[in-house]
Amino acid sequence: MGILFWAFVLGITLRKVAGENTKEMLTDFSDALTIVVVGFIQFAPIGIMSLVFTAVSQNGLSIFVEYGELILLLVGCMIFTALIVYPLIVAIILRRNPYPLLYICLKESSITAFFTRSSAANIPVNMILCEKLGLDEDLYSISIPLGSTLNTGGAAITITIMTLAVAIH
Repeated sequence: MGILFWAFVLGITLRKVAGENTKEMLTDFSDALTIVVVGFIQFAPIGIMSLVFTAVSQNGLSIFVEYGELILLLVGCMIFTALIVYPLIVAIILRRNPYPLLYICLKESSITAFFTRSSAANIPVNMILCEKLGLDEDLYSISIPLGSTLNTGGAAITITIMTLAVAIH
């Protein structure tokens, strides 16, 4: 949140005081940073493969059983949150049965979100779903990208489970 806050403050401030040279320099810097990030992303599979090779060579194939247990725990926590906790919150706030809405969201959005593991890839899917549901565009055009950027639910569960797994070993 701190990074977003300072980016917002600097963006507003630079919009008022920056000249054309400053804007050009920031655009060039942004383009250069994009090239660096794309380069790192292209080499990420090699790094992941190296980490897996090192882990398997040091600990044997049994680590895949432990990894499978960890994945089952993680998915179980996500399912519990999606099917119990969130509907309970919706039921308390709306005082209605949340499961018809949950079914629509699972069918239209959650499957894409789960298998792509990308909040950004799911933004268009969620925008179309909100339009189908007849929601106010002024609300969902801001809340969906912001929520996808913050990604608090899935990230919180994943980070907590992974931290516990590391602490145990």
